[in-house]
Amino acid sequence: MSKDLIDVLVPIPLLERFSYKLPDELKKKNLERGMRIKIPFGNRLLVGIFWNYSDPSRNNRSSYKFIKEVIDENSLLDKKLLNLAEWSSHYYHYPLGEVITYFFPPSLRKGKKAKFKESIFWKVSKKGDFIDLSGLGRAPNQRKGLELLREKGDLSQHSLKAYGVSRVTLNNLHNKGLVKRLSLEQFPVNSSLNQNLDEKKLTLEQKEALQSVLRAKGDNKIFLLNGVTGSGKTEVYLRCIKELVQQGKQALVLIPEIGLAPQAENRFKELFGDRVASFHSAKNERERLDVWLGAKKGLYDIVIGTRSSVFIPMKKLGMIVVDEEHDTSFKQVERF
Repeated sequence: MSKDLIDVLVPIPLLERFSYKLPDELKKKNLERGMRIKIPFGNRLLVGIFWNYSDPSRNNRSSYKFIKEVIDENSLLDKKLLNLAEWSSHYYHYPLGEVITYFFPPSLRKGKKAKFKESIFWKVSKKGDFIDLSGLGRAPNQRKGLELLREKGDLSQHSLKAYGVSRVTLNNLHNKGLVKRLSLEQFPVNSSLNQNLDEKKLTLEQKEALQSVLRAKGDNKIFLLNGVTGSGKTEVYLRCIKELVQQGKQALVLIPEIGLAPQAENRFKELFGDRVASFHSAKNERERLDVWLGAKKGLYDIVIGTRSSVFIPMKKLGMIVVDEEHDTSFKQVERF
């Protein structure tokens, strides 16, 4: 098939796809379904999605507009998500060009580059473990930072900032060899997870529920944990997540309301460490992009979010938890 023409999904309320011409310099480029492309549409410049190479014999137009730019080097969506977008379009009778935009965070919909801003983490070095803190008497901020890391264990720069420890303070400790700087990829799963969860004894019913879920690993089965408030449903799915995280898998936890996100994120970080993130509209575009890309790279073990987070392309997804699944907030009533 000729690579002169391509079919592009355009984010407008029309069911048809639109054909565009590739400039000569892009004809040798191997385009993948799902790659974002800048296209002229009327008097606007839009971000469309490459879908197919187009068969010229099926087009009766005499002229075509050229695309302006191929934004991505590779498709940001895997085959499963592309199939899900197509299924959603057919099932809800809604234009695929609009459906697929929901699979991207806002900044990517606008054509921004998919650049991941690496999160920084800090841990106490061997030297920092043994140094007498009285030696930092003239540097109270550094002493506070080192004490905090000794007490809490490895922490992200964001978490340390919340405790009142600045980047300058951390850099000073680093220059003295008292702390080490880590990337998110180097950051380990929090070992306190086992201690915090295993201290609580499960009831017989909880054990049976837990084993039923774990036995079904990889089978794409659905389980309903039903019980009154305080019956221990959360404890069961936390143990399931623990097992998955230890096996190198990721978990997505869906919550019905944005207001529940901070509390849920804090609780999960206490159990699982800083490889936990939340994704919802209260976060700014940069934050949502970093979570989206970090989860795609497999750098977050757990993502907590509202319904829009179900489209995050998590690299090693092993489990989806829908907390309070009866809540009507999970159902989007407009569009699809």
